[in-house]
Amino acid sequence: MLKSETQLPPIIESDNTTSVEVISLDRKLSTAFCKICYSGGSCEQLIHPCFCKGSVGNIHLTCLERWINECGIDRCELCLFQFTSDQTRRYTVWQSLVIWTRNPVHRSLLISDSIVMVVLTIVMACLITSVVMGMTVFSTSKTDR
Repeated sequence: MLKSETQLPPIIESDNTTSVEVISLDRKLSTAFCKICYSGGSCEQLIHPCFCKGSVGNIHLTCLERWINECGIDRCELCLFQFTSDQTRRYTVWQSLVIWTRNPVHRSLLISDSIVMVVLTIVMACLITSVVMGMTVFSTSKTDR
């Protein structure tokens, strides 16, 4: 909790149902924090990549990269500054497929889809065979007349 410079006790306004605590904040924050993760600059240096001023302009580079990757937006939502970024693929297609199939949910879906595909292939082969045999029987019986 932030403390004011003059250490005034909190003013409690209450009615019958709720109580609200109001604290006077006269002092400016002495530590800067990241506008994405809200932590200070102790773990990583804060940068100012856009035109935002004050505390909303501070951001960790890793937070910015993660935000761009997750949101897919490459501009600041406040000042609309366009970030320059290069998209690089993290994995090859084969590596992505291996990672996807290692997930148990995806693996079970892949197995069930494979079983359905095999069953439908067998059914289609039987139907095509019966159609071809029916056409053969129909064409030979028509020529015999």
